[in-house]
Amino acid sequence: MYKKKTHGLLKHIDFVIIDVISAELAFLLAFLLRQGGSAPDLLGGLFSSNGVIDFNKSIFKIFFILILFLCIADDIFMHSHKNIIKRDFLKELKSSFNLSFAIFIEMLVIMFMLKVSASFSRLVLFYFLLISSVLLTLFRTCYKQVIRVIITKDNYHQRHMLVLSTRGDVEEILERFGKRQPDIEVTGIITMNADAPEDDINGVKIVAKGLDGIVEYCKSHWVDEIYVSSAVVHESNDLEQLFKSCNVMGITTHWSLNLPEEMNSDVAIESLAGHVVITESIRIIDPMLLFVKRVLDILGSLVGLFFCGIFTVFIAIPGVLINDPGPLFYKQKRVGKNGRVFNLYKFRSMYMDADKRKAELMDQNEMQGAMFKMKNDPRIIGSGPDGSKHGYGWFIRKFSIDEFPQFLNVFLGQMSLVGTRPPTVDEWKEYEAHHRVRLAVRPGITGVWQTSGRNEISDFEEIVRLDLSYINNFTIGNDFRIIGRTVSQIFKGGGGE
Repeated sequence: MYKKKTHGLLKHIDFVIIDVISAELAFLLAFLLRQGGSAPDLLGGLFSSNGVIDFNKSIFKIFFILILFLCIADDIFMHSHKNIIKRDFLKELKSSFNLSFAIFIEMLVIMFMLKVSASFSRLVLFYFLLISSVLLTLFRTCYKQVIRVIITKDNYHQRHMLVLSTRGDVEEILERFGKRQPDIEVTGIITMNADAPEDDINGVKIVAKGLDGIVEYCKSHWVDEIYVSSAVVHESNDLEQLFKSCNVMGITTHWSLNLPEEMNSDVAIESLAGHVVITESIRIIDPMLLFVKRVLDILGSLVGLFFCGIFTVFIAIPGVLINDPGPLFYKQKRVGKNGRVFNLYKFRSMYMDADKRKAELMDQNEMQGAMFKMKNDPRIIGSGPDGSKHGYGWFIRKFSIDEFPQFLNVFLGQMSLVGTRPPTVDEWKEYEAHHRVRLAVRPGITGVWQTSGRNEISDFEEIVRLDLSYINNFTIGNDFRIIGRTVSQIFKGGGGE
């Protein structure tokens, strides 16, 4: 029987508990630091109303309980424990701060929603942010050291593995297992060369030379698993009987596929039409995360469409009628996820002949690469012949009001609140192969490059790099941060020019 590695919350439930303890302790210390008193007084007031510090009846008790749920939820959605055992100190510090900052922002929002800011010291929250970042980093680092010590010293529960490989590959395999799998001890080597002169390789005993002696060795020795290198799989036609024998004996076998070690992608085993296949993708997302993202898209689109209706009546209709009578909305073919073409909707901010005039202005394109951008664009309604006049079109673009009809695209599932901006069909035709990675996700109303100074970025390659970063580091928490920065930019008038 083989225990498969788990994923998600259960895989790192111990670290989730560590994070909850760290966050709760940080909140109590922040409370003491701000309100004064001693730890015994606080504990007395935490569990009853008889303590010197009546923590039990105060609003702080509610937030003490909320932190439990916020910490668990943020750990899940932010993937706080991905590769945690391998992370160095600086990466751990960054991860801990991100978790603390997320809880900090959420508590601020809840505080204002509940209208308790008058009875809640905001200085406690700032103390919490600093203390929790330190405690999370400290507790995680110490616990990781404990885990490493336990794994390396617990000989009984270590997995004993035999390595079946060619002479040329075995040393590299032993080095990898030594560095990356402390819970596995390679206790023997099986070489395909029956005439191999040595009895051990790097201190590991050769227990069999060729396939014939493997079964006899396994019958009388501690063997949990056998690792079969890809070189053996390709060179030998006699492995079927070995696998059958291992199955009969209850020994787990691992068949190496020799995929590149450094892959900028995720890999999964799947079944397609009855065939077992290796699925490789730039990012493989948990279906639950995609479900949550879609639910948030629907809820966000409904809110956006409500404001879209208000802007239609009070801004778009009078603005178009006064400046350039014609259609209120602008519909354009855009390219979505993996090449799907859809109609993107905007409030019309350009004159009716804007698409025709684009060809005349291509020599003034300020963007390097497969995208058109012009700061003083004369096609914008009310811009004047040289594009320098700031009229109606400039106003709705500056405050991103022209983008609000796209919430209909989000509601229909053609776009997402956060993603990569969808290119036009003409821009798509100019794409090089590595540019297409932008289409690996559902396009968004906003994204990383829009909130990273989009009006200053003039190199399309930089946009591709930022979009790739978003795809590789996607979490629900990151989406919320991008939405927050987008809202901030809208109020500051930092929209497209």
